[in-house]
Amino acid sequence: MPEKSAFVLTFPLETEPWQEDILNKRINMCHRIYNQCVKKSKSAYAEMAKTKEFRAIKQELKEIREEKADKKKKTPREKELYTRLNAIYKENGFTEYGMQDLARIQSRDAGYKKNIDSVTASKVGKRLWTAWNRFLFGDGQEVHFSHYYDFNSVEGAYNKTGIRLLKTTSANWKGERWAIVWNKISIPVGIREDNMYEQEAMRNEIAYNRIIRKVSNGKVRFYVQTIFHGIPPRKRDKKTGEFVHNLGHGRVGLYITLTNITAVTDDGVKKFPLADEVQPIEEKIAELQRKMERSRRSTNPDNYNPDGTIKKQGNKKVTWVRSNHYEEMRLELKSLQTKQARVRKHCHERLANVILSLGDDFVINQQNFKDFSKRKEETEMKEDGSYMSKKRFGKVIANRAPAEFVQILDQKLGYHELILHKVKVDELGINKLNHETGELEERDNKCRTLEIGGRTVDKQTYMAFLLQNLASDYTVVDTELCAAKFDSFVA
Repeated sequence: MPEKSAFVLTFPLETEPWQEDILNKRINMCHRIYNQCVKKSKSAYAEMAKTKEFRAIKQELKEIREEKADKKKKTPREKELYTRLNAIYKENGFTEYGMQDLARIQSRDAGYKKNIDSVTASKVGKRLWTAWNRFLFGDGQEVHFSHYYDFNSVEGAYNKTGIRLLKTTSANWKGERWAIVWNKISIPVGIREDNMYEQEAMRNEIAYNRIIRKVSNGKVRFYVQTIFHGIPPRKRDKKTGEFVHNLGHGRVGLYITLTNITAVTDDGVKKFPLADEVQPIEEKIAELQRKMERSRRSTNPDNYNPDGTIKKQGNKKVTWVRSNHYEEMRLELKSLQTKQARVRKHCHERLANVILSLGDDFVINQQNFKDFSKRKEETEMKEDGSYMSKKRFGKVIANRAPAEFVQILDQKLGYHELILHKVKVDELGINKLNHETGELEERDNKCRTLEIGGRTVDKQTYMAFLLQNLASDYTVVDTELCAAKFDSFVA
């Protein structure tokens, strides 16, 4: 079993209206803690950035990066500067524990002690540190405030204090049953006694719990996500008790694109569409957003300039009035997006199980799908003089979510103590290789078929074939093995 392996199960909370009011209040309190901590930490960063030492280190690092040839390898001087920079971050509280302390202090000073325990407040700080960590050490551009409608979850750190999942009794139900216990409220959890999978999962040790607020069918509902230590139980057939999803045997070459994935094994070739049950909802979303904008403008005419733009905040805070009709449309929009995400993930989970049945050694091309969603930088003109759209594949990625599928497949392999080997086909030259000649050939990216050994093959399928026949170190294609399998591959 992999170290620190964990899995998640989501259960509905059987809430009463007064309990929903308390949960809403507590989630909103955590939201205010988060935004206040963002405000204070951004102010601290601005003051830190004014110091001479900080600016000198940043400037020298910038000059070193511009001059050196190997961008990945750090020079001894760079390591020294980064050590000094990290010391400055630590001194100013820009560490995980520093942000947790900031959130705990903010919760205490705001008078939230009766509702928000220190452990839950600490996890709000940890969430903030995730944003700062990406800004300081990753590709983050800025640490943003959280919007009211985007902050919909709170979580604990372990199952001994704070948000706990326990078997307990209460005057509100008969006998003993599983319930979420958090600061003097107990909410029963919908764990089914006749569900073998859930009952088997509940035997694992609970790491911590997360309460989630979701919109489903136009209504706000609450769920608990329980994170368990270990690996998830394997699903069984209800009638026979046998395992449903089993691993296959052998090497599987996978080539994934934005809309489908091709799998090549010794038994043949299979091509699967990604999230084939997802229906495009862009037009419905656009229509709802237009209705919401009209409603917002009619109820807040003083918040807009004569040219239709929103007035700047300035010293006077701009307040927004949202009508009941606007809230109904917002919930409908959220329901559409939630349903879309649920269907998409279900399709990915099901397809991952099918692919796992093909083998036990998986190689896939590594893609940065985020780049495909970005708009074009250059401006192009059509023959009639009009401008070409800069849009690329944002809608396709939103509907198909290929990166999410790769993450799910990798996660499922981890439960079997296997690794998904990701290969950069451009760096290894696989996208240009002809195994018959052993040479790299220049190819048109728009071309969908290739001529290999006098035979016409699909380009994506051929890439998957080459990935299947990589050497044992996954760094070079075994051309002899390709030659031995090619006839059966094209048959």
